[in-house]
Amino acid sequence: TLETKELLVMASKLDPHHDLEEAKENLKWMDNDGDDMVSMEEYLTSMEFLMGSMEEEEFEEGVQRILASSHLSFFSRQEKLMMVFSKLDVNDDGELDLEEMTNFAKLFGRSSTVDIKKVRRTILWMDKDGDRKVNPEEFLMSMSELTNHLPDDTFDIGIQRMLTAYEPVTEEEIDPLEGMHQKLMNLVVEMPTHSLARQMGVKEALRYALEKKDAGAQKLIFIDLRTPHETAVSTIDGAVQVNVAFPINDLDILTTDMSFLWDKIELPIPDPSTTEKGAKGDKKAELKKPPAKKGALEGDGVEKLKIPPEAVVICYDAMGLRGGLAAIALEKALQRPVHNLCGGIFAWYNEAGEVVNAEGTEVHSLHPFEKINMGFIKRTNAFKAKDLVVLETIKVKTKKSKERFSNK
Repeated sequence: TLETKELLVMASKLDPHHDLEEAKENLKWMDNDGDDMVSMEEYLTSMEFLMGSMEEEEFEEGVQRILASSHLSFFSRQEKLMMVFSKLDVNDDGELDLEEMTNFAKLFGRSSTVDIKKVRRTILWMDKDGDRKVNPEEFLMSMSELTNHLPDDTFDIGIQRMLTAYEPVTEEEIDPLEGMHQKLMNLVVEMPTHSLARQMGVKEALRYALEKKDAGAQKLIFIDLRTPHETAVSTIDGAVQVNVAFPINDLDILTTDMSFLWDKIELPIPDPSTTEKGAKGDKKAELKKPPAKKGALEGDGVEKLKIPPEAVVICYDAMGLRGGLAAIALEKALQRPVHNLCGGIFAWYNEAGEVVNAEGTEVHSLHPFEKINMGFIKRTNAFKAKDLVVLETIKVKTKKSKERFSNK
């Protein structure tokens, strides 16, 4: 039921010129049973009479005004903006990230498609502390600056629309195998690392690569796990080259020694839970940081790669096995997401991904690692089989026969 005071608050929000006498008149007109209150049935009957002849758009605007006046009138503007912030903060971590701000832009712009560059520029404008996210204080400051000129009723309508219309819109998950040639796909899905490593498809990786020079774009780091013979021919532009022909343990691929990574990449102090004792039975946990070698300088005197916490990290090799092992090991050690490029540089090149030589010039040449792999490269390849150097990779001797995808 509605009483006189509640009708006055609502009426004054719809029209500031309404006074107490008018509110009493409205109540009297709506109150059919004379109990000095308006029941739900009486309210609905009155509203249907008033709005029955309205166009749909006019009716919707009237509803929004009534909704806004009914429960927002007792809150300050900052409190109302915080309601919106809480609604947008889907993961409830107290910050709005790129995905959450993209959802906000879709709602604010009344469109299902959003220019991601504009979203990033908006984050840059709102973000005062440089962490590429928007905290409550930054949101309030920026939104207050944008809305200070609006009258209260218009402001409340906008708040109400955001609170009632907002539904988290997550980007459709991209299948990392999408677009991959069937022959390569058949091999990739059989790799033991495929289901264990965090996979990123070529299409998504290409999008990150194209946007990396945009203002506000996340830092992108590619880590090339191939041998010096392969990287000498071509690599993804800007990739960090490990250049190690490391052995694959064919008996149990997931226990392959990845300790060479710690000479290349700066790692945080290991969490005790990642030790073999703390993660007994977890094969991924066995890919841990080993103790430093006696008598060896840290990183053999080479400056180690420092990975910023906000960076997107993508490991890759020829087709995904070595990159997958590195992604598993690094994710465990860094305690943050690290991706494997699904299908490796073969899939990247087949999807028109750019590769460059040592001078940084784009080339159309890709090392196949082994002659048998030439058939997986479907794009024109200037590298010829006759140029192939027999690679002397060290393999752990086992009683088990060599797996088809070892060292790919």
